[in-house]
Amino acid sequence: MANNVSIALINTQLLILEFMGIKGLFSRDEVDFLIHEVTRIAGMVKANPISREELDFIKSVFSKNLDDITIEELERVEEIAKRWFLEDNSEVALKIFQVAVIARAYKIHERIERERRAREGK
Repeated sequence: MANNVSIALINTQLLILEFMGIKGLFSRDEVDFLIHEVTRIAGMVKANPISREELDFIKSVFSKNLDDITIEELERVEEIAKRWFLEDNSEVALKIFQVAVIARAYKIHERIERERRAREGK
């Protein structure tokens, strides 16, 4: 069951990690490493308390190359992992949540930079 401290923790991490990622503070190699770590730890997880379909979805997202993962997929992983953490206080769920936020913020940063370069004609 979620308590106020858990909710505050996850919301604070969301804010900080999004800010850091959008500022460009995570490199591609760092994000690739984190995605690999989620793939590794997700392989050890049993389906309870999340459904088998949700676990398979998380595994399928993080088995892709970062370029092929969509922001929408990362948002869904965040939702699943957040609910899982709040229900179960799972350290694995928190790590998956953190990596999904970092990867999503990295992809948003990439998009912002592409749009900026296009505006500047580069």
